[in-house]
Amino acid sequence: MKKKILVFLLTAAILGGGGAGGYAGYKNYRDKHTEAEVWSVASLDWGYWGSDMECSGVVTNDVAQQIYLNSEQQVEEVYVEEGQTVSVGDPLLKYDETSIQYEIQMKELDIETIQNNTAIAERALNRLQNMTPIEEKPEEPWIEEDTEEETTADVTPEDDREDWLFQQQEDSQQSGNPNEISDAYDAADLETDEAWENVIEPEVTEEPVQPEEEPEEDTEVEIGYTKEELAREILTTKNKLRDLDVSLRTAQLELTKLKKQAEDATVYASINGVVKTLQDVDNLPGDGSAFLVVTGSDGLYVKGQIGELLLDQVTPGTPISLTSWQSNAMCDATITEIAEYPSDDGYYGSGNPNSSYYEFTAYIEDAGALTNGEAVDITIQGDQDVSADAIYLQKAYVRKENGKYYVLKEDGDGRLKKQYVKTGKTVYGSAIEIRSGITADDYIAFPYGKTAKEGVRTKQADTTYYGMTERRSANV
Repeated sequence: MKKKILVFLLTAAILGGGGAGGYAGYKNYRDKHTEAEVWSVASLDWGYWGSDMECSGVVTNDVAQQIYLNSEQQVEEVYVEEGQTVSVGDPLLKYDETSIQYEIQMKELDIETIQNNTAIAERALNRLQNMTPIEEKPEEPWIEEDTEEETTADVTPEDDREDWLFQQQEDSQQSGNPNEISDAYDAADLETDEAWENVIEPEVTEEPVQPEEEPEEDTEVEIGYTKEELAREILTTKNKLRDLDVSLRTAQLELTKLKKQAEDATVYASINGVVKTLQDVDNLPGDGSAFLVVTGSDGLYVKGQIGELLLDQVTPGTPISLTSWQSNAMCDATITEIAEYPSDDGYYGSGNPNSSYYEFTAYIEDAGALTNGEAVDITIQGDQDVSADAIYLQKAYVRKENGKYYVLKEDGDGRLKKQYVKTGKTVYGSAIEIRSGITADDYIAFPYGKTAKEGVRTKQADTTYYGMTERRSANV
């Protein structure tokens, strides 16, 4: 018996060892024959050359720079005189820096007020959206009242008496007894007003007036909105939030401009021209007219519009490109002025239609074949700080783990390793900027699937990933 048990244990040990060895051999075989294809980062780079915006404009030689002052702005010094010729960049005036700081404080208070009102409106909207509408009260049936009134002619006591006497006379004539009329007079004593009143006005006894009972107050009054009323309240609150959002964005832009003024309180000429109007700084007009006006003297300009989302990137001095509608001739211009407030005119361009747009003026230094009144397409490059060495990979090649981004990179020894990268903005909706961690000379693998593991052997792809190239060309 003991001999049989010993044989069984030896057999199990041999089989177990063989199984473990077999699994190890299989694992070793699989590792040797499992390979992950890798592509060069350069071939996967989508590229990015900035966020361009296009709009249309008209070439003109009739331009003017107008400077308005509000009640809080104070001018410290004026550098020009009426009739003086100025060029782009010449100083015109300087604001008092103390008044600018005061404006900044007031604008910050305005923004805080708008934000508080927005929070109140958001709470009100949330309450309305979670409110259960009350049932509509049934309307009471309307009963038409009989408004027909007996109409009688205005009859005075004298008229009634005459009618009564006439009737008595008629009756006496028919009966043949002329004394009946006199008997009637005597019987009723109609020759006195007092007797007549006793005949036609019966005595009326006044009954005590009972005090009216006050209706019982309905203590169970339903408070709320019907379905239709609730829908109207929600719409009204949403419209209020929309208006508050516009006011907030406008105030924030004005605050940004004020802070820029605080850095340099000097206002410079944005066009070449002549100072046509200059008001008295100690006696400012109250009709809302401009304090200082410079009219263009020579050269051509173009006017267009820029979206509010680009105001922090596009400033006076930004170059733009123009293309003529008529001749397709191209030339460059430089933005010299951007309006302080949004334009009321409609916008025609490739930007966001829900954004506010600001009119800008650009000077065309070399107009070439362009003429006054000619329509042009305007191209404005949004991102001016785009690096030529920046890498933009499709998001599918970048994974996120514990708040950090990484790629599977070839380590130089033919194996995959996890490489953490620093990312930036997302462009085209599906490509992400890689700021550090890899270079264009590195090779990376698709980070999903059975081969997406550290230590897996790598194999460089035989061909460029044409599918990626096609998508890249379609989005650039």
